[in-house]
Amino acid sequence: IPPEGIELEEVAERHYRVTTPQARARMEARNDYARQLRALGSGHVLDIVRVGGGIIGGVIGGIFGFFMTMMVSAYMLVTEAEIFAFARSLVPPGARGGFDALLRRLDKGLVGVVRGQLIICMVNGCLSAVGFALADLKYWPTLALVAAIFSLIPIFGSILSSIPAVAIGLTQGFGTGLFVLLWILGIHQLEANLLNPKIMGDAAKIHPVLVVFSLLAGEHFFGIQGALLAVPAMSIVQSLFLHWRQYALDYDESPTVWPDA
Repeated sequence: IPPEGIELEEVAERHYRVTTPQARARMEARNDYARQLRALGSGHVLDIVRVGGGIIGGVIGGIFGFFMTMMVSAYMLVTEAEIFAFARSLVPPGARGGFDALLRRLDKGLVGVVRGQLIICMVNGCLSAVGFALADLKYWPTLALVAAIFSLIPIFGSILSSIPAVAIGLTQGFGTGLFVLLWILGIHQLEANLLNPKIMGDAAKIHPVLVVFSLLAGEHFFGIQGALLAVPAMSIVQSLFLHWRQYALDYDESPTVWPDA
């Protein structure tokens, strides 16, 4: 018999439960906790249903939007000639030459943006993989892939992708985390001072200042989506301006190389 004694509890006719005061106290505490949880759940059922409905609705909406985007994109690719022919038919015959020139200018600018950004992603991913492998960082292939994907967002993508890499590096040791951080900062400096100005400037003919300004404006007004689409949008705006200047003002001097680029 324990020093604190025992308790006998009749649970049915001629059936008893032998417990100790400590066991009874623990059981009562568990029962109180269960009652509190039930009371908490019953008082917030509507909130739980509302939050769950919002999450489910967001997931369904995202899936629906993704498939609709894929369907519209596929339809536009299949009927590309018909779409451009219809758009061209809306333009007066005398202005169709300028319309064709505008399309060529837009296409050249967007192709340069996409090609330049893909080159930056590849370089960023390769350099990240080399540095992470040298540091013997856990999951370094996955982290290098994340760095390459996040590089789709110019400049700011490198900052966002550094968070998980540095965090995992710190779990392996302060030196590893510091090495990973310094390596990412080096890649960021290379991207900001050489890759973005030269590749984006030469491929899309967009001044580096306009690239940074478009990124800041896009992120401020539309978040990550705005930062992702900022440079293509700036390319379209620049192409429209240059086309207007050429045909409305009869002045055409396309940007080529800037002295400070």
